[in-house]
Amino acid sequence: MQIINNILDLSKIEAGRMVLDAEKISIPRVMNNIYDMLNSQAESKNQKFIMGIGKNIPEIVYGDKIRITQILMLLVSNAIKFTPKDGEISLTGAVLDRKDNLCSLQFIIKDNGIGIEEQYLDKIFEPFELADAGLTREYGGTGLGLAISKMLIELMKGHISVTSKIGVGTTFTFNIWLEVAPEGEELEEEEEIQTTVDCKGKTFLVIEDNEVNQVLVENILKDFGADVEFANNGKEGLEKFLSNSDKYDIIFMDIQMPIMDGFNTTKEIRRSNVKNAKTIPIIAMTGEVYKEDIDHAIEAGMNAHVGKPFKIEEIVSAINKIMR
Repeated sequence: MQIINNILDLSKIEAGRMVLDAEKISIPRVMNNIYDMLNSQAESKNQKFIMGIGKNIPEIVYGDKIRITQILMLLVSNAIKFTPKDGEISLTGAVLDRKDNLCSLQFIIKDNGIGIEEQYLDKIFEPFELADAGLTREYGGTGLGLAISKMLIELMKGHISVTSKIGVGTTFTFNIWLEVAPEGEELEEEEEIQTTVDCKGKTFLVIEDNEVNQVLVENILKDFGADVEFANNGKEGLEKFLSNSDKYDIIFMDIQMPIMDGFNTTKEIRRSNVKNAKTIPIIAMTGEVYKEDIDHAIEAGMNAHVGKPFKIEEIVSAINKIMR
């Protein structure tokens, strides 16, 4: 799934279709989240993971939290991967430059790991290029992560560079330009993650052609106390709903299906004159998780979106959203 997501990211960027969010974020909080997520990996190798957050970093900036996290996660996890036991990894962040309401943030990821041969340093940011075939067999990798990171950094008007020496270690340095939020701006409180919701007495119609996904969704929804019925494609789902429309409380709708896809099935449901056709909540279930894909689902008449592979908290959040 990660390989597929990387290829999709690469294709989006190269086609000029990658759109970055500009939400209010806290860079120190993003960095602390990276530490929380990856420190256990470092500890499992008896490594020391050091983090430094510059005091001059603005309290709140506008940026794409997911993409900044993606870049830092890749660079730090690579440092842990290519650093032997008892090694040391560091992540530091500070303000490099400020111009009016913009600031250039610099991040440095340093390790004392195996290092990269000089002949490969100019290639590692190219798609599908790997430093060494032997290391790839030992450590894994597709040669996409660094290429995507470089492209994302350049979309944020920044630059990434690397220095390395065999047996001494590697240092990645990159900067990105972000807009500083006006003084007094506050972050929205993050919602508490919920992993269950009361669905007793409710019947779900799940329109999904993949049997494995059917089993997964059924187990999740039954744990919530719901009754579950299935349709194996959009045409079958449409017929089930039209024949007994007041039986179902919520529809989970796959997008890519044979005979009739999720978009057309949703449009046909909304166009029909049966009871609840205009009001029944429809939740999209799809591996297409880009903003434009979600917008397409909403435009087709769906009420919420859940990505694949499934995450219980996302299903809970979607159900809560439409049951309010």
